[in-house]
Amino acid sequence: MRQWISLGLMGLWVGVSVQGASAENLAQVYQLAIHNDPSLQAARETYEAQKEAVPLALSGVLPSLNLNANSTLNSPQGGDHFNSNGYSLTLTQPLLDLTAFESLSESYTQVKQAALTYAMAQQAEVLTVATDYFGVLQAQDTVRYATQYLAQLDQQLAQTKAMYQVGLKAYTDVQTTLASDESAKASVISAQSDLDSAKAVLEALTGTPIHNLAPLAQNFPLTKPSPLSETQWVSAALQGNLSVQDARLQVTLSQQAVTLARVGNGTIPGYTPTVDLNAGHTYSMSHEDTVSSSQGSALGISASVPLFNGGSTWASVNQAQFVLQSSQASLENTHRQTESQVKQAYLNVLSDISEVDAYQQAVISSEASLQASRAAYQAGTVTIVDLLTQESDLLSAEQQYTAALYRYITDSLTLKQEAGTLSVQDIDAINPFLVGSVTQMPGTPLSTSH
Repeated sequence: MRQWISLGLMGLWVGVSVQGASAENLAQVYQLAIHNDPSLQAARETYEAQKEAVPLALSGVLPSLNLNANSTLNSPQGGDHFNSNGYSLTLTQPLLDLTAFESLSESYTQVKQAALTYAMAQQAEVLTVATDYFGVLQAQDTVRYATQYLAQLDQQLAQTKAMYQVGLKAYTDVQTTLASDESAKASVISAQSDLDSAKAVLEALTGTPIHNLAPLAQNFPLTKPSPLSETQWVSAALQGNLSVQDARLQVTLSQQAVTLARVGNGTIPGYTPTVDLNAGHTYSMSHEDTVSSSQGSALGISASVPLFNGGSTWASVNQAQFVLQSSQASLENTHRQTESQVKQAYLNVLSDISEVDAYQQAVISSEASLQASRAAYQAGTVTIVDLLTQESDLLSAEQQYTAALYRYITDSLTLKQEAGTLSVQDIDAINPFLVGSVTQMPGTPLSTSH
């Protein structure tokens, strides 16, 4: 029976798709979004910038070479002007600098965290595009149903007026139908406004107007999560959820910050010494009276031992330890939130499947009841109020049915996002079930991994 309903929905949309330009499917809209969404572009460039943390930290353990040169014009009193020139070349290689090595280790963790942040932005993009795409389809459905309902009321109003003129219906029937008709007109205007808003939201992602979206075909499958176990989904989420992984990395960064505070963080010296290998070469030349020059080379080791800095190192270590305790508490909080959210997402998918089945039956039942009410009204056994109520019930059931169907799709994607497995492959799995898509493939059940 659901196929009968979906086939009717598809038939209404095929005419729209054929008359206009070719419909954009979900995969095409997603491609537009990932290339044009400024928020995703900002996340991508931020990640590229943060990747430079490694080479910046690496420079602290590699040698440095500096060249200084000078040229001076001397004008002694009572003497001739002469030039003196020189240069010095200095090489420094850290031998013992725990700050530099710990900073390098920290930079690798920072890049991992940056990669996770970008991955979260990519997952959010998948869910946002799908949500906005089906939000437009839902708004289009609402306009279509409201328009059909108005057309039915217009027809009902004309029939009621005609029957009133020949004395078969009371004037109150005309007024009641007219009131419903005017309300339906307002609903069409409101629905069209909502559709324009939904399109504007989607266009903000794609950066281009999209006039025609491919609707769902009649064979879209409703599959339960696999495995069909809330516990297994929670377990998978606590391992794979990107927010949980990010919180773990934040704890690691806080632990590294404590170590850096002890050895020195570049701003406040730590408790450990630094040892450098220094090599240099100098050359100078003067043109006073006669040309003279001198040069020399030096090789040595220098050490610096922090003895006392007013207690700043002690305070810095304490501060870093408190931050570590805060990040550990945040990790526990993220664990609990993720567990709650994945449970809710899992139950939402199961609930959506039940609702789709219930609303599809409600549509069939409302359609049959409306046909019976129309016949009964013609026979005078029910009032106009009863008939209008049946028509309104059918409109509500149709809207609830499509809303539940779209909600099932987005809730399924949300469940995968909570498990940390959401990717563009999920877009590709939905796309074949959109009218106008070329490739058809069987339904892919939800699972904790691809």
